[in-house]
Amino acid sequence: MYPAEILNLFPPFAHTEQVFVAMSFDKRFDCAWDRVFRPAVAALSADRTPLSAFCVNLTRKSDSIITEIAQSIAQCRLILADISTTGWYRSGLRRSRPIRNSNVMYELGIAHASRLPEEVVIVRADADPLDFDIAGVRVHQYPTDFEAARETVQGLLRDALASIDQRRSIAVKKALQSLDPTMYMILQEFGDIPHPIMNTMGQALASAERLGAIHRLLAGGMLVAVLGPLPDNFMERPVAELAHYRKTRFGAEVFAAARDEMGFANALSRWISTDAGKSWLDEQAAKSPPPTPERSGR
Repeated sequence: MYPAEILNLFPPFAHTEQVFVAMSFDKRFDCAWDRVFRPAVAALSADRTPLSAFCVNLTRKSDSIITEIAQSIAQCRLILADISTTGWYRSGLRRSRPIRNSNVMYELGIAHASRLPEEVVIVRADADPLDFDIAGVRVHQYPTDFEAARETVQGLLRDALASIDQRRSIAVKKALQSLDPTMYMILQEFGDIPHPIMNTMGQALASAERLGAIHRLLAGGMLVAVLGPLPDNFMERPVAELAHYRKTRFGAEVFAAARDEMGFANALSRWISTDAGKSWLDEQAAKSPPPTPERSGR
């Protein structure tokens, strides 16, 4: 399967908390992996979740290598590519131009074609001339000292995460402008969001506004459709019982931004101080189970 076919199967949003590291598997680079890249990634977190470095072992012969590479690039949080010189082409006794690992350059090409510029960080340990294809791309040089190199790479990755957060904030604000009251009410629902029941003309007319809002949320990436396993009598069951919807992380962020925009926290605080709010608090407290006494251990 070609990378384009694989990448089309995945939405352009990161799913895993991994950083895909494209680097040479030459033994000379083992220290860079163990003492620079892996600890630099492990020291970072995104959305309060620690990150981990991931590298596809190209020495393992398998027909699924391309699939694994493309899938990892599509789903990872960031791509870190080390294009350090691995050798030199020679013309007679003179060195003519540096050699950079072809597998790394291939993975970098996939990353550039499928991910945002902020999500791809390119580094090298040399100051040798760059090939024409990447001469105009920002390539960062890291020092030979392992501790200094780790700090450099860690800083580059941290800056990349900050740039992504800024872009995500802009996307949330843009989506917020398209949010109507029906879309907002759907996003505030907990758990799975059911498909409207439309067995009769009356139900279809009553559900038209909600169904339209669901379609807009799906198109905006704020909801995803979840199809359950089909029962034996699925042909006799209404469509509403065969599918439901679920908020994406992007949808949750848009909803949180909408609540902040509307001053939800202040409004809730004012309502809690009213008689109706106090009565609701008392009802919730009555529903809560009594705390379990702790054992002394004796």
